[in-house]
Amino acid sequence: MYPEAPTIAEQFGFGDIAPASTLSTSLSVTWQKMKSIGKASWAKSLFEKAGLRRRREDDGENSGIASASQLPDTSKQARHIAAKGVDGVNVSNVASTTHRAASLKLSKSSEPFTLENIKALSCLCGTFLFRWGSDGGKRQSYAMRLLNTLAFYHVEIVEGEGDTAHNVSLVHMLWCVLQDSKNFEEFAKNVDLIHARSSDPYICMLVLFCMTYEHLLIVMDDEEMYEKEYPLPLCQIERIVLSLKRALHEAYWTYANLAPSSESVAFGMFVVEMATRLMRVLYNRCSRQPFCNVTSWIIAELDSNQLIEEVLLGTPRANKLIQSMPYLVPFPDRVKLFQRLIKADKEIHQSESCSVYRIRIHRGAILEDGLRKLNSIRTNLKKRINVVFVNSAGREEVGIDAGGLFKEFWLDLSTLAFDLQYGLFLTTHDQLLYPNPNSASSHFSRESDHLTMFQFVGRILGKALYEGIVVQPKFAHFFLSKLLHSFNQLNELPSLDPEIYKNLMFLKSYEGDVEDLGLTHTVVQDVFGEQKEVEIIPGGGNVPVTNRNKTRYIHLVANYYLNTQIREQCAAFRLGLSDLIDSRWLQMFNEPELQVLISGKSGKIDVDDLKANARYAGGYYALDKRVAWMWQALASFTPSEQAAFLRFTTSCQRAPSLGFASLTPQFCVQKIPIRSDDELLPSSSTCFNTLKLPTYSSYKVLRAKLLTSISSGAGFEMT
Repeated sequence: MYPEAPTIAEQFGFGDIAPASTLSTSLSVTWQKMKSIGKASWAKSLFEKAGLRRRREDDGENSGIASASQLPDTSKQARHIAAKGVDGVNVSNVASTTHRAASLKLSKSSEPFTLENIKALSCLCGTFLFRWGSDGGKRQSYAMRLLNTLAFYHVEIVEGEGDTAHNVSLVHMLWCVLQDSKNFEEFAKNVDLIHARSSDPYICMLVLFCMTYEHLLIVMDDEEMYEKEYPLPLCQIERIVLSLKRALHEAYWTYANLAPSSESVAFGMFVVEMATRLMRVLYNRCSRQPFCNVTSWIIAELDSNQLIEEVLLGTPRANKLIQSMPYLVPFPDRVKLFQRLIKADKEIHQSESCSVYRIRIHRGAILEDGLRKLNSIRTNLKKRINVVFVNSAGREEVGIDAGGLFKEFWLDLSTLAFDLQYGLFLTTHDQLLYPNPNSASSHFSRESDHLTMFQFVGRILGKALYEGIVVQPKFAHFFLSKLLHSFNQLNELPSLDPEIYKNLMFLKSYEGDVEDLGLTHTVVQDVFGEQKEVEIIPGGGNVPVTNRNKTRYIHLVANYYLNTQIREQCAAFRLGLSDLIDSRWLQMFNEPELQVLISGKSGKIDVDDLKANARYAGGYYALDKRVAWMWQALASFTPSEQAAFLRFTTSCQRAPSLGFASLTPQFCVQKIPIRSDDELLPSSSTCFNTLKLPTYSSYKVLRAKLLTSISSGAGFEMT
């Protein structure tokens, strides 16, 4: 929709979107293009059957069959759900919601949109879009123009006798007709989408609804969707989610082995793909700003254990389902699948017969040594790496790396690599990281190419995920989207710069002559304090922003800030990340879930969870008074002190994404006998996730000594 490297003006955004379109004219243009291409007998038949004729220039007749001008009333069930919400939960704007679901009476100017004509229109346009949508040539361009017309078309209606006419979206109209024609929930439970036929008007209305709604969502801002509830009330969107997820689950789970090229299922596959795309866009919206509970996306009856086993075995239906609709599976189960996939990969790269790499790292040069040593083995980073630290005196530190030293090194390395002082990353207003657009002039560009550095930090993150190490960096939502290979749209802009987004929304709603504002198709970029003007289309400095092209301009600006200016950095980062982590594994998660996978659960740790998954050694047991004091002290710590405790004992300062039951090895408290309180401080063995706790005489002493140890910053030599 928004090419990252377009060459001509028409390729940007949606082009010039007029406030109203003449649908019959658009179809006429489509028909003329179709005739010029040839081999269009199927379309001619459809066109004549639909009764949507081109407007006659000699007598001025409107296209279409002018029959009844009244749609049937919305079904009782639809009105009830619209007013009450899903499962009887009241919605915030009941009056507005009921108003939207009321019966719709067409004005005379909208007579072509009678029920029969909408069915015919759906069959006609659905077949056009199916035949041309993936053509790749001129036909695809015509299909896109038709989709633009439909998605932004408004139908004029009147409500009640004597009321003034107003416009509703064609998307809204299609949804009303879908509800009126059948019980949508029952239809979704029983429909066989794979074997759907293009001659079925209801299926064609469904696919046209999915395509136009998905197309419209791309340009809609959050205020339109969440506050104005345009084009559909939020409770109706949840109905769509609840119904489509079941129909699509059945399609993927039952018919995944069918060949998509089979003529008997080609149209059905197209319907499934379009419905899946709509669900994905809605899920992305819901992930960023929820409009329904997370359980609305999950199939409760789906056996996650069976799915995991089938994915590992490579069965087509399981792989297709997890790739297309991962949200059907609860997040903890997807994390388990992610860990099982990595475990299977490790059995290849970290078996006993595989070599182990030993690297010496100076504590005063962790980043420099890491860059040099790790780049030399970049193709073997999946193998085991043993770390030997060299202290400030030049001596190797005592200790055998059973995993703890490597974790400590990797945590320190990740902290340094994402440090702002090196110029590779910047932070948003809420202190979240994203690539520096001017990284070519960063600290490292003098010694190493900045894109090489982005590959390196991508590998750092990839190795952390591969080894199950939670790391410190927290990333901006739009950058996480780039890691998931998503193309950022306008609504991601607040996560980068709320002020720019606010200005664009002002422009969008501006009712005056936009040209008076003196804007051109350029943006101003700050390059180390110097203001630089950048054209967002070729020759953009000479192209004024007008009322007609302001929509395109708004999306071009968002595209520049969210995609264009960091394209190379994101591509390099993903390249390094993919050296260790298959991108398909990450695409099982949305952006907030990916952040939890990277950096664990934030906030205070669940002490009860850690306690329930702890073991004791050296003579300690669960009811020992010193063990009880330790748990009491940990519960009293601040979140930062608890994070320091975890870092001290496990090398990771956040809890694992699946809780402490997934911590390996199991957390252990080991007894260290002492004669006096001043004899020893608590110590740790991070490779075994073990706290070595002396037998202090009181709770007060134990708490103070524990705080001293976790705040000291001493290394592995403390053991």
